[in-house]
Amino acid sequence: MSLNIYPVIITVATFIMTFVGGSFAARKRSSIGLLTAFASGVLIAVSLFDILPESIRLSAETNMEIDYLMSSLAIGFLLLYGLHRFIFIERPGSVKEHTHRAKHGGILATSVFCAHSYFEGLAIGLGFLFDIKVGIFVSIAVLVHDLSDGLSTVTLMLASGNSLRSSQRMLLVDAATPILGALSTLFLTVSTNILVIILPFFAGGLLYLGASDLLPEATDSMPSRRTYLAIVIGFIFIFIITSITN
Repeated sequence: MSLNIYPVIITVATFIMTFVGGSFAARKRSSIGLLTAFASGVLIAVSLFDILPESIRLSAETNMEIDYLMSSLAIGFLLLYGLHRFIFIERPGSVKEHTHRAKHGGILATSVFCAHSYFEGLAIGLGFLFDIKVGIFVSIAVLVHDLSDGLSTVTLMLASGNSLRSSQRMLLVDAATPILGALSTLFLTVSTNILVIILPFFAGGLLYLGASDLLPEATDSMPSRRTYLAIVIGFIFIFIITSITN
C-alpha cells in the first residue's frame, strides 16, 4: 500500500476520535462547568506542551529566530481577542442581541479548532512523506489530541449559548478538517518555514480561548476548588500525552 494513502486512513480514525470526545461533552451537559474548566486546561496545555515546543524544534531546523515565533504567538492571541472585543463582546442592548453575539463568538472560537485540526491532518500527511516512523508518531499524538478537541469544541459551543444541533454541526466540521488536511498533501506541500510561523499563531489563539474565554465561564459556574482541580487535570492529561508521544 502506498504511503500516500496511510494519512487518509488515519485521519478517518481522527474523525471518529473527535466525535467520541464531542459526544461525551454533549451527553454530560449537566456538568458543563467542569467540562469547560477541563477544556480550558487542555487548550492552554496543548499550546504550552505541544504546539510551542514543536515550533521551537522546527525553528532550530530552519534557523529561524524565536523572536519571530513569539511575535506570531502574540498576533494570534491579539487577533482573536480583538475579534471578540470589537465584534462579539457583550454590549448594551437586548438579551436577544447579546445571545446572538455570544453564539457567533462560540462559532468563531471553535473555528480556531477547525483550522488547527486541518494542520494536524496536514502534519500527518507530511510526516508520512518524510518518514513512516515520523508519520506514525505524529498520528498517535493527533489521535489522542482529537479526543480532547471534540470535547472542547462541543463544550465551547454550548457554553456560548449555541444549541446542541449547532454544536454537533461544528463538531462535524472539526472532525472532517484533518481529513482535508491529509488529502491536501496528495497535491501540495507546505514549507517548513511557513509551518513554523503558523503553529505559534494558532497557539496564541488557543491560549486566548483557554485563559480568557473558557476559564472565566467555568469560574462563574462552578466552585473555585472544583474548577481548579478540573483545569489541573486538563494540564496533566495533555502533559502525559505529549510526554508519551514526543
